[in-house]
Amino acid sequence: MTSEPDRLPDQPPRAQRRVSFKIGKSDQPVSGQAARADTHSPPTLPSQPWPGASAAGPAPALPRLKQVAMNSHRHEVNPALAIGLLGDIQAVILTWQDELRQVVSGIHALYDEGPIVDGWLETCRAGKPLPGPGSSPNADLLRHGDTADLMDYVETLEANPAGPPATANSTDVAQYRFCCLDEEGKIQSQLCPPAQLTTVSTAIARHQKLRQLLSQKQYLEAKLKRAVTGLTTVRDELVPPR
Repeated sequence: MTSEPDRLPDQPPRAQRRVSFKIGKSDQPVSGQAARADTHSPPTLPSQPWPGASAAGPAPALPRLKQVAMNSHRHEVNPALAIGLLGDIQAVILTWQDELRQVVSGIHALYDEGPIVDGWLETCRAGKPLPGPGSSPNADLLRHGDTADLMDYVETLEANPAGPPATANSTDVAQYRFCCLDEEGKIQSQLCPPAQLTTVSTAIARHQKLRQLLSQKQYLEAKLKRAVTGLTTVRDELVPPR
C-alpha cells in the first residue's frame, strides 16, 4: 500500500488509476529495464547463403603437367653413395700410407745392414794398367745410355772377358777392380782385394735395392700428393669459406 502525497486541507483526495499495457505479441508483461535494453540492442539479421555458393560452376580446362619421376637412387640425391665414396677414398689412402711406411722402414733397415756403394766390378789381369779417368769409351753410355744399350754392353762384357781365362800354369792372376762414375760422368776405378770382394759385391747389391725402394717411395708420395690436391679442390667447392 502506497502513502498518499501531502495535500492541502481544502482539496479533496485524488482518485488513483491503474494502467496496464503490452508490447508486441508477448503474453507476459515486460519490465521497464528489459524494455530499455531491447531498444539499445542492434538488430539481428537472418543468415542467408551466398548467392551461387551452393551451385559450383564447371572446372576450367587446364593443361596437364607431366609428373616428375621421384627416383631415390639417383647419384646426385643419394647421400649414402657419397658416404660410400668417401669410405673408398679413405681406404685407398690408408693403404698407400701403410705401403709408404713399409718402404721407409725398408730403407732404414737397408742402411743399418752395412755399406752401400754405387758402382760395379770388372775383372782385370795382373800387370795390366788400370784405365785412367775418362779413358773408357763407354763412359757416356753408362751415364746417359738407355736400358737396352746398357744391357747390350753388359752382355758384351760377359761374352768377351778381358784376356784369356787364368790357368794353373799361367802366370796371369785374375783380379777385380771397382768402377764408379764421378760427378762429371767419368769412370773412376781401383783394385778390389780378393778379401773384400764379397763385401763390395754386397754393398753394390744393397745400392740396387735402395734404388728400387727410393723409386717406390717417390711413386707413393706422388700419388698421395695428387690425392691431397684433388681432395682440397673438392673441399673448397663443397665447404663455404668461413
